[in-house]
Amino acid sequence: MVQRTATSTFDARPHPRVTLVAAIGSILGGDLHLAGEQWSVGVGWVASLGAAFHLLDGQGSWPLLTVGASYARGGASVTGEGAAGDGRLSPTDLRFSITLGKTIRGLYTPYLAARRFTGGMRVPLADRELTGGDRGHHQVAVGGSLSLPGGHDAWMELAFLGERRLALGVGRSF
Repeated sequence: MVQRTATSTFDARPHPRVTLVAAIGSILGGDLHLAGEQWSVGVGWVASLGAAFHLLDGQGSWPLLTVGASYARGGASVTGEGAAGDGRLSPTDLRFSITLGKTIRGLYTPYLAARRFTGGMRVPLADRELTGGDRGHHQVAVGGSLSLPGGHDAWMELAFLGERRLALGVGRSF
């Protein structure tokens, strides 16, 4: 599956070692190959909730070590070829992660992340229901975040093993 999404993410830190995350956004379209058939994914929605627990804060010579969990759900229309018909894509994702990084000079934090997940997708049709998901249910990624003046930040992540993705973001703390 190739999917393009845009989300807004909201983080809260109720404790220095805990970050709570909520995100909502749009599926902007894509392509899906499932059960030997090709589908076009239409515009839809995506939402997620998660939490991260900071085991090591990266102060001094110590690294930053975080474990996390998240749950995501979405929906989009799909259009199939020929007699395959049309349906509704319903993806779900329960994900667990561990991230190791180090903040350099209080500005840049490169990291390595490993994730394991469950879930998949359903496409109910008039005559049958198609199901599928990622073959390996894992992901390895490298990334980095950059702290900018005025409470702004930017980040990039490239997942290169397992589920692949490129993610870019900008943010503002207030």
